Amino acid sequence: MSREEVRALVKEMMCKILAELSTTRHVSALSGRIEMVETDGLLTEADVIRMIGKGVQTINLKKGCIVTPLAADKAREHSITICKRDM
Repeated sequence: MSREEVRALVKEMMCKILAELSTTRHVSALSGRIEMVETDGLLTEADVIRMIGKGVQTINLKKGCIVTPLAADKAREHSITICKRDM
């Protein structure tokens, strides 16, 4: 298994674990590198910019949250992974 495959697998598992554990509005874990975001249903570019300032690399979203195109572009530009919860 390559380093990138291992990294992708670890990110996927962390997304799942944090999604199961979080019940609050914003929960930061692993030294602020991963953030669970439960918004009013919308992730905006401003949200992503705020998280960039915190050093977040992965954003977990609750089911049904909409990601604006600018938010997706900004996250991609800064190599931030966006994971959507299945629950």
